[in-house]
Amino acid sequence: ERRALERLEAALDVMPGEGRIVHLLARLLAAASDTTLRDGARAVELAAQVWQAHPVPAHGLTLGLALAEAGRCAEAASLVRRLAGDVAPPGDAELLALADRFAAGTPCRPVAPPR
Repeated sequence: ERRALERLEAALDVMPGEGRIVHLLARLLAAASDTTLRDGARAVELAAQVWQAHPVPAHGLTLGLALAEAGRCAEAASLVRRLAGDVAPPGDAELLALADRFAAGTPCRPVAPPR
């Protein structure tokens, strides 16, 4: 994961407006299995950019994970619960379980990267 982080950072320096790179970097910073690589505040900043530009479920989930990593549990739970209602099948059990975990309060950081 550290190597991926280094490569994504380098790619972002070269192509700062490339949404896919921004999204991948945000997801890694929010939910890396190596928790020493996580940076919730930066993940929120990057994920919010992508979500604003393209509000699709994958980007919303990344923002939710980033909010959780940053300790903004209630916001993360609300966003992920809203996503669960918007995706097929409605009320996706995995997303609802994630929202419940976030709603339980701090610490609510992602334990492992979801889908």
